[in-house]
Amino acid sequence: MKRSTLVGLLVLALSQYACVSTETESSESLAASASDEVCKITEVTGSRFKRRLCYSQAEWDAIDRAHKDKMREIDSQPISQRGN
Repeated sequence: MKRSTLVGLLVLALSQYACVSTETESSESLAASASDEVCKITEVTGSRFKRRLCYSQAEWDAIDRAHKDKMREIDSQPISQRGN
């Protein structure tokens, strides 16, 4: 009985240590990336989780331009070709 309690306390202590080190690393990386990156939270289709994407403003502009171009391409096709 004492051994299982000791193992449980050891696991709890190690998990707390892991959480502290992860928080420190992520806050440092956020501070470094905050100067040149723009981060957005996006929804993932088929999942309840959201995803954080970080790109420079120029990359976000290129992504938006590519999405708009693709929508123009789809809109310009006749309806009979869209499903195939």
